[in-house]
Amino acid sequence: MITLRKTRKIIKTIKELFFVTLFLITLILSTIVGVILVKSPSPKIQTFISSSSSVILDDSGETISVIAFDRNNNITFDDLPDVFINALISAEDARFFEHSGIDVQRIISSFINNITNDSTQGASTLTQQLIKNIYLDSSKTLERKLNEMLMALKLEGKMSKEEIFLAYANNIMFDGITIGVNNASLKLFSKRINNVNIAEAALLAGIVNAPSFYNPIKNPDNAKKRMNVVLDLMYRHGYINITQLTDAKKVQISDLLKTNDSSTNEYKYQSYLDIVYREAKELTGLNPLTTPLIIETYMDTDLQSLIDNIQSNKDSTIHFSDPDQQIAIAVVDNKNGALIAAGGGRNYSGQLLFNRAIDMKNQPASTMKPILSYALAIEHLNWHNKQVVFDVPYTYPGTSISVNNADHKFMGEILIEEALGYSRNTTAITTLEEVINCVGLSTVTSYLEELNLLDVPKENFNLSYALGAMYYGVSPSNLASAYSMLSRGGNYTKFYTIKSIKNSLTNSVIYAHKKQEKNILKKETTFILSDILKSAVNNNYNNLGTVKINNVEMHAKTGTSSFDSSLLKELNYPQNASKDTWMAGYSKDFTTVVWSGFDYPQLGKEHYFKAGYDPRKHIAKNTFSRIMTYQAKKGEKIDIPSTLSPVEVVRGTNLLPDPYVSKKYLTIVYYKKGEEPTDVISPPKLDDVSNIKLFQTGDMLSVYFKDDLFDIVDVENENKVLDFSKIYGPIEYVVEIISPLGSTQTYTSEDYNFSIPLNFEKQVKIKAYTRYANIKNITSNIYEIEYANLYFFNHLD
Repeated sequence: MITLRKTRKIIKTIKELFFVTLFLITLILSTIVGVILVKSPSPKIQTFISSSSSVILDDSGETISVIAFDRNNNITFDDLPDVFINALISAEDARFFEHSGIDVQRIISSFINNITNDSTQGASTLTQQLIKNIYLDSSKTLERKLNEMLMALKLEGKMSKEEIFLAYANNIMFDGITIGVNNASLKLFSKRINNVNIAEAALLAGIVNAPSFYNPIKNPDNAKKRMNVVLDLMYRHGYINITQLTDAKKVQISDLLKTNDSSTNEYKYQSYLDIVYREAKELTGLNPLTTPLIIETYMDTDLQSLIDNIQSNKDSTIHFSDPDQQIAIAVVDNKNGALIAAGGGRNYSGQLLFNRAIDMKNQPASTMKPILSYALAIEHLNWHNKQVVFDVPYTYPGTSISVNNADHKFMGEILIEEALGYSRNTTAITTLEEVINCVGLSTVTSYLEELNLLDVPKENFNLSYALGAMYYGVSPSNLASAYSMLSRGGNYTKFYTIKSIKNSLTNSVIYAHKKQEKNILKKETTFILSDILKSAVNNNYNNLGTVKINNVEMHAKTGTSSFDSSLLKELNYPQNASKDTWMAGYSKDFTTVVWSGFDYPQLGKEHYFKAGYDPRKHIAKNTFSRIMTYQAKKGEKIDIPSTLSPVEVVRGTNLLPDPYVSKKYLTIVYYKKGEEPTDVISPPKLDDVSNIKLFQTGDMLSVYFKDDLFDIVDVENENKVLDFSKIYGPIEYVVEIISPLGSTQTYTSEDYNFSIPLNFEKQVKIKAYTRYANIKNITSNIYEIEYANLYFFNHLD
């Protein structure tokens, strides 16, 4: 039993531990704050009142964009109406005019709320938000938060409340594009900020909490809900009465908006710049649209201009016949993996739009086959560039669902380059199944995950991914990064656009790109796969030869995806309609991926590609060819790894040729050094000839090497990669008639039963044998018989 004395002792011990812990925490925090206080830069007042801008540079260091923070429509504090000031502080910082930069009371209230409730509540003041947006990133670290608070205190000592509020109002970001509350008012309401009413002020104040989510143009319902919340807060703080609250809540967003049409504005390089803006924010937490930055990129200005022209229908070589057809483009520099140009879609007019180069995810169809099935088979099954594979009927394990090829046929035994070039579905899926049986499913899914191509949890992966039939799909930029890996010996890096970022106010480097590659596949694997993809182009499989460029080694693969059968029925589309077309490929120096299709199918609209002739289907391939012809360097080739040996072997075998094999049946196979073949091909042994039957029919002698009665089964002629009859010629059936004086008459036929003229004496000898048509000296055994000793069956017609 615990006595009262023991209880008091326990409580005393707990108190001592609490105060010791509190002392240590205070000491640590004081040290951290002290260090940060020394390091923490003092905010420059000039930052908030002068004309600033972000500058974007291309790969050559030339300026491609200046994001001028539009000061033409900046206002003074006297221009701000009370209704907006009251709306903003009600929504964001109710004690703004009372605190000294940080709101201790609000911090404590927020802390208690976040502990006791499921929802989270922020405690940043307008001063802190201004500091964060201009100087700092959005990371959740303690150092960043303390920096923000200390800099806010410093700023409050340098600027009046009115100056800080004005700086916030002039630097606030609306809808990801518009900077400053006066610009936002002009854009949304076609009026200056000093003329807004209660509802308009509440709408503006509500947007700043989440500009994209509360964008009144794109998300009017969200904006309306947020506006009502701000109105309630204004009423709670006594800035409006109940009548004003009720009247303002009746106003609809559509009644407020009077937006100016900006569709005629030219947004040069914008598909690429939007990726840069997003990447800068991800890397630093700073928004180049609000924070003055100098961003050096990898953009190829000339190439991006070409893509801009294609997207805006200004390129004379690419013709869009359907105004609804869309396109997405990603071009990667293979030497470093950087994204150097991008196409976000046709008529890309505006900033921070849905960018199909990175935001869109569609099933990659057959462009996935080389990256997944064949790359892993070469890597783990030791396949080579002339591997023999089988295009035969296939059914998914444990189901009755069969896999068909596009032509609903099967080619039998073929080379891997034919399987890939003709895009045979059965070989791709059986290859992946063989890989999984060898190395396990986790190896395959981890591989896709490393390439940023796995769109579902690993446990949801299935064999249909071999055909590019993914759940969500991939973006063109991620697919381009995966293909680019093949040109760099298996070294992968996800696409990126930025070399460096500087704060233009302090000229300090915030970010500098460091090469970060991971080896995913062996160099031998990627070279062999590249050779296969090159053969697909050079041999014009499925018309891939149309992307061939003189003096450039091109490696490419097309892809066409289909609709779900239930969707086809719902939309009344033809059963053979196609959904997406892809073109992915690379030279030694550049990788390009092009997607074309429709954003979404619609009933009553031909948002699909027709079977047979449809000029819209060629947009992806034509665009790819246009870009690569423009960009690829002549004479560049992927180097053969020193660990591989090119060996000339008989096509479809691992055998060296004998003297009889014609050059046209030879091919180059790349073997690992030390594994080169040494065996030489030789013709198959001919069957022995015996029991030849001879029958006299009138003046003809019929020769029977085989009895037709026993050869009535029709054996289907299956396709074979190695056909000895093509190398050595077909088997000839030979009969020699030798006279007593030694003269010889020779009769041959490719038919094992044939007739010869009966124009010789009965004293002759007859020899019967078989041989190869192209090699006369290789024969079967020779069957001999004396004609005089034969019994003839005289057949009468």
